Amino acid sequence: MSQNEHAFLGGLAINVDRERLSWPGWGAAANDSGLGRNRWYFDLRGMGWKTVTAMLLEEGRLLDRVRRASDMAREVMVIRGEIEAGLERDLDDPLWGLDLGVASATLALSAAGCVTFDSCNGGIFRETRHPEGHPLVAFFMRPRVAAEIEVTAAQAAVGVDTNQDGSLRVYSSSPWGLYGFAATLHRRRASIRAANTPGRRTVTSRATPRGRRPFA
Repeated sequence: MSQNEHAFLGGLAINVDRERLSWPGWGAAANDSGLGRNRWYFDLRGMGWKTVTAMLLEEGRLLDRVRRASDMAREVMVIRGEIEAGLERDLDDPLWGLDLGVASATLALSAAGCVTFDSCNGGIFRETRHPEGHPLVAFFMRPRVAAEIEVTAAQAAVGVDTNQDGSLRVYSSSPWGLYGFAATLHRRRASIRAANTPGRRTVTSRATPRGRRPFA
């Protein structure tokens, strides 16, 4: 059992080793680079908070459908069918090819200045098999936003681990956990923006391509 799996099974924890954090080299995060050995990787850097707002609204609407359904797995399959039918009519994928439950978190981490390279909802709705055993998003992070990510994870009650290669993963045991993490990041966006701007005083916040599957 890996150290990360042990940490997950033992309970949610925030374990950010700032001394080991790494960052992709020049060109390593470009489209179709396979960053993190993910053959479905797609570059989502530079995401804006307005896009995150739109994703929170859309994913929140879909998650509410699932929450109210008598059979969550069946409802997720219905939603997937609706999205696939929309793609056949040349409509945009509302989840950008990402799994339900991790889409908002993936975009929010990008807006926070991180480089996301893998995500999976772990089949937590039990509608089909997934590569991971629980919802997670893997990403690279600059040390300057480490404190913001740690505080956000604590407020959202999700876990964060540092991987051997200096990347990180944020994870949850709940279908709604990473959505809550994304919403909390969004509320803290002013503080995150300040952390990403050298010399700017920290403040407290008050507040895709079609047909692609950028993350496994």
